[in-house]
Amino acid sequence: MLEPVVFKLKNGNRLLYNFKKRSLLNLNENVYLLCNLFLNEKKTIDEICEHVKAHDISQSDFDYFLFLHDNGFLSSLAINLQSSVSLNSLYTAFYDLRIVVFEITKKCNLHCSYCIYGDLYDVEDEKYKNSYLSFYKAKSILDYIYQWCQKNKVNKRLTLSFYGGEPLLGFDVIRKIVEYTESFSSDTLEFKYDITTNGVLLSKYIDFLIKYDFSLLVSLDGDEYASSYRVNFDGKNYYNEISSVLLKIKKNNPDFFSKNIRFNSIIHQRNSLLKNVAFFKDRFGIIPYFTELTQINVRSTKTSDFYSIYKSLDDEYKNERLLLPALDRRSIRQEYSQLKGFIYNLLNKKHINNYSQLFSGDSLSIVPSSTCLPFSYKIFVSTDGLLYPCEKVGFKFVLGKINDSGEVFINYDSLKDIYDRLYSGVVPECTKCYNIFTCEVCLFSMNGKCKAITKNEFIRKMQNNLEDEDLSNIF
Repeated sequence: MLEPVVFKLKNGNRLLYNFKKRSLLNLNENVYLLCNLFLNEKKTIDEICEHVKAHDISQSDFDYFLFLHDNGFLSSLAINLQSSVSLNSLYTAFYDLRIVVFEITKKCNLHCSYCIYGDLYDVEDEKYKNSYLSFYKAKSILDYIYQWCQKNKVNKRLTLSFYGGEPLLGFDVIRKIVEYTESFSSDTLEFKYDITTNGVLLSKYIDFLIKYDFSLLVSLDGDEYASSYRVNFDGKNYYNEISSVLLKIKKNNPDFFSKNIRFNSIIHQRNSLLKNVAFFKDRFGIIPYFTELTQINVRSTKTSDFYSIYKSLDDEYKNERLLLPALDRRSIRQEYSQLKGFIYNLLNKKHINNYSQLFSGDSLSIVPSSTCLPFSYKIFVSTDGLLYPCEKVGFKFVLGKINDSGEVFINYDSLKDIYDRLYSGVVPECTKCYNIFTCEVCLFSMNGKCKAITKNEFIRKMQNNLEDEDLSNIF
């Protein structure tokens, strides 16, 4: 059972959050006091009525408290966690598929110190075999999706995302995939394209990328020193070459640059949030996405080396946010998008069509964690034709494969077993977890293990998120 919580913010606001109603209400001082007596001090209604009389609390405040009580805003929510997925939910997950990520190659023309394929991470020894995705296998998965859409009478717009390594090393495969999808004459599938690149080969292929309206995510960690982890195999820093090409694109194709090019900047020990915001604004007129190094699959023998580079994005933001102009704070994609996602999930994952819906429902059946069902949002296709949930969870959880004959093979019974094991392993913790609606945990990245967030921990999380300056005035 998840009890409602009452808490205060530094700006003086007093709030009530109810899991049952998925509502966040601003209370005046007296109503907050009465709710606190009921929820935390476990006073009965009769005892609260005596408190109202003894402390000269207004009838209107007491009436509002009773309204909240009588309509379930002070009631707990019983959670019925699904420890199993149905085969039908797996069969129909393609309805929600939005992104196909093609790992064009694991090879790269840079040798970044923190690369997931480098020495810091525990990646398969065979990572350099079959190092380029074949067009044949890429075509096979696209044909499979197309046939599924036709069979189920579904029209879909897919984003094809090209990933590496450095995907532009396999440009011929990218070109063939794009030309193939552009030849589709049916309305069943429409495509848009994006690519993650280190920028070294941009000058060679920019005309093609502009022609097909690619969205580009360029990996760049800031100025020359900030980018000094990003070197080639001889230790050469390519910052000047990459920066020069990008400025040329900005000058010659300003509309494309402003609409289609974004940057991903990894926070580490040689840069900072504050310096990078100033650098990217000054040089490119853009504030980048900020990310941190993944802590998944770090080699046990390289832990010390890893943490000599690693810097926490959350810590960096907390330390430097007040030094940033307000507009820049709002533009920092990583922090702001997570904040919006927190508020959205906190209040409602489904749309409320009318006010009466706030007054129904004593229990809720949900799937634990925020782990995506396979194929429900994204497919990651590796160079050897194996299918994974996404590019962020490593290479341990195979969802299917494309064989050498071009057949797409998905064992749904096996997938159900994998997900059932993951879910059943965390149900005992999830049942008592106050973070149930705002959970960000992917069980693949946690190896199926997680720890429940207590009521007090959840309140601190609510306070930390809602006390952001950009949200403090909405209550």
